[in-house]
Amino acid sequence: MNTYKVGASATTPIKLSVDVTTRGFADTRAFLTDTDLVAIGPSVGDSSNASGDIAPTIIGNAVDIAGRYLSITTHIRITGTDIVARQMEFTRIKMLYTLDNGIDGHKEFNNPDTMIDLNGDYTKIEITKDILLTSI
Repeated sequence: MNTYKVGASATTPIKLSVDVTTRGFADTRAFLTDTDLVAIGPSVGDSSNASGDIAPTIIGNAVDIAGRYLSITTHIRITGTDIVARQMEFTRIKMLYTLDNGIDGHKEFNNPDTMIDLNGDYTKIEITKDILLTSI
């Protein structure tokens, strides 16, 4: 499990961005969760187009999100009739998760926790990342 030190400031906004590299159609959502990874409230970040990218967005002030997990899920749909080409595209998918403004400063994570071929034919991919947000 990756961690990011947000600090304990009531006025320091923590920022998230997600960059998805794929030729498929992607959608990404981020939630703050409790220790059981159950979402608390609405999403704190959403992609706005088929890129799956989340532009830099504030997910909350440090004091309010410390002790929570940031759970990010991306779904990618890869099209085409050639399974070998879809499999090749699956191997080319890259993820970059960036957190900013906390004690850890600018920190990048590029290793998803899971990357699952949901249908067994490389047409629908689910990628997840969970990051523990700590005060120190």
